[in-house]
Formats: sequence, structure tokens, C-alpha cells
Amino acid sequence: MSAAVTQPLIVYAIVGSQYVFKVLAALQSTQVEHYVHLVPISESQRRKVIPSGGKLVPELQVGLGPNKKIIPDSEKILEYFDEQGIVPHLYPTAKAHELSKRASDGTLAAMVWYYNWVEQQGYENSMRRQIGTQAMPWFVPWMAVDFLLKSVRTKHEGLVRKVVTDVDLNKESDMRQRLVTELQYFQDCLETDDQPFLIPGVTKPTAADFSVYCLLERLVGAIDPPSSDNPIYPAIPELKPGHGL
Repeated sequence: MSAAVTQPLIVYAIVGSQYVFKVLAALQSTQVEHYVHLVPISESQRRKVIPSGGKLVPELQVGLGPNKKIIPDSEKILEYFDEQGIVPHLYPTAKAHELSKRASDGTLAAMVWYYNWVEQQGYENSMRRQIGTQAMPWFVPWMAVDFLLKSVRTKHEGLVRKVVTDVDLNKESDMRQRLVTELQYFQDCLETDDQPFLIPGVTKPTAADFSVYCLLERLVGAIDPPSSDNPIYPAIPELKPGHGL
């Protein structure tokens, strides 16, 4: 364990969660020893496994026994890492916090939900393919996969509508333009061609970088190294650098 880590770190996770990716990428960036406890997809079964009894991931457990500390929410987990020196320099400026929250809670996150779950081609590229080939027996037909995921898709459509209120979700071209606009916002944070991270002047990635990167993975695929041992098939791989918009 690193000098800043004196107790086991256990991340409760669901395979493919972009918010889990965000936490794991931060830990892996400094090679902090940690453990990943995968929880069931079923929310009712998940509540029996997650320490808080909740259904949301990631959730961090620090230590074992009655004195263990439980921290939910990816942003709060990164804040804890920063405060404890486990992953230092995650929030060197207020801008790092602002960009991290914007990515995780705003338009970019909504676009991940949209292209992974709502828009048909993105859904077929990513979550349908992932679950149909990795979580289902080989003999289960695609029609059954779609039936099982129908309510999940509806749930994510509702999440998208809460964030993107002025664009018709049935017009993919309009949604694509909104995504490009949001990506350009983050791109403009790079003031020079050789600026490696979103916050000028830093020498290591901040919370902003991890928040944006984990979402880009779900859209275009991992750029080495991946943030998880269980990456998800990307929804719109044609957006990956070198492929164009």
C-alpha cells in the first residue's frame, strides 16, 4: 500500500459504470492498491451487498470491521482521496472541481446515457452487445435481450430528458451536434497543443480529467490504458481520434 493508504480500499462496482471507471482510473493513475467488489445488476440484490444498503455505485469502503468508513458517490470518493492524500492533487483549483461536476452531472453524462441506451445504433453497439454477449447464455435471442432491457432503456431516456430539455431525442443529428458542442467546451480548456491535462500548469491528471475520460470511454472506447479490467463496447467508436466526427 502507498504511504497514504493504511487500510484496505474496497470499491463496490457494477461492470461498465462510467462513475466506477472514474474512481478506478484515479486509483490506477498512482497505482494505489485497492479491491473491486462487483455487485449484482438487480437493484434488490444489490442492496444486500452494498455496505450502505443503497443501490448506487461506486461506493467506497475504507477499512474492515465496525470502524470501517463508507463513502458513496464518485465525486465524494475523489474528494476523499484528495483530502487523505491517497490520490493527491485531484482538486488543485476550483476549476478542476467545476469541470469534474460539469462532466459527471451535465450534458456529457447525458450523452453517454443517450448513446449507450436510447439511440438505437449506439445501444446496439454498446449495452445490447455487451449484455447480450457477456451476461446472457449464447442461446438467448436478441429479441429476449431487448425485452429484458426495455425498462432500463426507458429509465435512461428519462435521465437524458432531465438534462437535455431543448433537443428532440428522436433527432440523432441534433443530439450529435449537442455532444460535439460539449466536447468542444472541454477541448477549449487545452490552451496549447502540448497541454496534457484540462487544468493549465498541472503535471498530473485532476478530477476533471478522470471525469471526462471515463465518459469518453463509454462513447468512443478506451485510450490506453483503460480505466477498468472490464471495459464496455463503445457506443460511437467513429468519434475516436483519427476517425472524425
